[in-house]
Amino acid sequence: MVDRAGVDYTAEAYEAAGGPGWHGNGLTDRDRSIAVISSLVANNVIDQRLDFYIGLARRNGLDDEGLAQLMILLTAYIGQPYPSAAMQAVRRTAI
Repeated sequence: MVDRAGVDYTAEAYEAAGGPGWHGNGLTDRDRSIAVISSLVANNVIDQRLDFYIGLARRNGLDDEGLAQLMILLTAYIGQPYPSAAMQAVRRTAI
C-alpha cells in the first residue's frame, strides 16, 4: 500500500482501519485475518484489498481449506453471491 498511496496515507489508513486492534492478547493474528476477510466479503470487497488480506491470512496460518470453509460459512449468513466471488479471489491468489 505504501507503494501505491505513500507513507503518510498508509499510516493514517492503518490507524483508521483498526491499527491498535491488530495488537493485544485477546485475538490471534489468524483470528484478526478471519474477521477482516469476513468484513470485506460481507461488503463485497473482492479486489486487491481482499487479495492482500488473503495473503496475510495465509501468512498467519490459514490455509486454502480454511479459507474455503470460511466462504462456505459466510454463505450461510450473508448469502451466496459475495462469498462465491471471494472464493475466486482465494483461487486467484493461491500459492
